[in-house]
Amino acid sequence: MGELLAARWLLSASLTFALLSGSRALTPPNCPVIKDTPCLGDSTNVFIKGTTTAEVLGQLYSRFCGCTYITGSLSIQLSLGTALTEDSFNSLYYLKEISGSLQFNTIPSMSTITLPNLRIIRGQDTFASSGGPVSLLVQSFTNGFLNLPSLTEISNGRAVFVSTSGTCGFLNVLWTDILSNGFLLDYSNSGCSVPSADCSSCPSGHCWSSGSLYCQILTKTVCPQGCGRCFRSSGDGSY
Repeated sequence: MGELLAARWLLSASLTFALLSGSRALTPPNCPVIKDTPCLGDSTNVFIKGTTTAEVLGQLYSRFCGCTYITGSLSIQLSLGTALTEDSFNSLYYLKEISGSLQFNTIPSMSTITLPNLRIIRGQDTFASSGGPVSLLVQSFTNGFLNLPSLTEISNGRAVFVSTSGTCGFLNVLWTDILSNGFLLDYSNSGCSVPSADCSSCPSGHCWSSGSLYCQILTKTVCPQGCGRCFRSSGDGSY
């Protein structure tokens, strides 16, 4: 019941943000939604196969288009070149959950990556690091945009950003609301120091990029004392 209420609230919030926003919404892919069967991901640090960006995006489409749940990890490494649009990654449009970890590496400058429905990264398989396990790793991505507006929970492990100068919207995100068990955001080697997005149109006051389509949804720091995570009622607005 809790998962159903969460899904309904996230859908309602996303539609509200889209109606309020002047931004263009991501185009859904032309493939069937896979609801009941998990899609098989990879082991940590095993990248999607392909020697060119086109090949990698093709593999993403053939393996994961329509997937809502990936068991294992998802690691995407591209080659520098032409900037990519949100629609370049629309094969992951329906993705809601990853049991392992998520990694983006070597993304062309000025690209935009949006996974609009990804809600939870469980971190059952993580990247090892001296600072502790890592479940979200973004590196070598400059002057671009990474948007995970539905991400409300990383169940285990840290979020780490490395060499992402100019892709600093993540500093507008309230990571204590997403991360669990005392794990923290590490951006010490990111090259970012100042938040780069305008979140003034967001009810939470936090966002991934400027514009209401990319508002962060809070589910932990707003909860009444004693609750782990909670969701706002569509009726009276209470948690």
